[in-house]
Amino acid sequence: HMRRLSLSLSALLFLPAAVSSQSLFEDFLGSSINEKVWWTWGNMSASSVGNSTWNLKLPQDSDFGITSMGCWRGDFDFVVDFKNFTPTGTNSVWAHFNLMVIGAKGPLDPMNALQVGISGNSNLRVFFTAATKLGKDHGSNGVPGKGNAGELRLRRSLATKTVEALYRPSGQLAWSTLKTWVDWLPELVLLDVEGWAGPGATLSVSSDKLYTLNKPLSSYENFGSGCHALRARPFSLPYYGNQHFGIF
Repeated sequence: HMRRLSLSLSALLFLPAAVSSQSLFEDFLGSSINEKVWWTWGNMSASSVGNSTWNLKLPQDSDFGITSMGCWRGDFDFVVDFKNFTPTGTNSVWAHFNLMVIGAKGPLDPMNALQVGISGNSNLRVFFTAATKLGKDHGSNGVPGKGNAGELRLRRSLATKTVEALYRPSGQLAWSTLKTWVDWLPELVLLDVEGWAGPGATLSVSSDKLYTLNKPLSSYENFGSGCHALRARPFSLPYYGNQHFGIF
């Protein structure tokens, strides 16, 4: 599963990144996840939507996520906010909330994937990033954090052939870069946002928006027209461990 991506929790130097205009993609209006935009998976009873906020309350050893029905080519710059991040657990027990892009060509699994997130327990907070390439670890990083609110960001530039993982705690103006990968990540990607509570841990966290920076979603493609991994079969996605998905 997504949690299989290894986390390196060593603290390294972080660098600020510029902020530009926002283009809202998801504001969690209504009383449930928009099933015209997202597939939902995991512990369905752990997710709720209300007051323009998506809330997760995960019991131990469970997860829940939303995966986009659409794909993106070219440049992207995704940001998801989070608040009230409250994990429980001690020592090696962890829970996390993260933003991920997944390669959308071929089987739909994290053979090629990149995530940025916040992880923690009752005592610690860590901002982290981790990647897989062809199913193998492809680099990671983590830095100590604090607080329970902030933003997570993934951006790709075809001009510089880079993809970056960034984070910004609440109250910090500048973005901090966790890691930059050069000349990597498949052209066509899906977007995924998820929470996970490990054995012995629980997690409560909320989000009220997901948006893009710098460019509108001009490269967005409907799930039926550009993502052959999605188009190839009716959806059950047994990989994710349940059958709560839309059908073509």
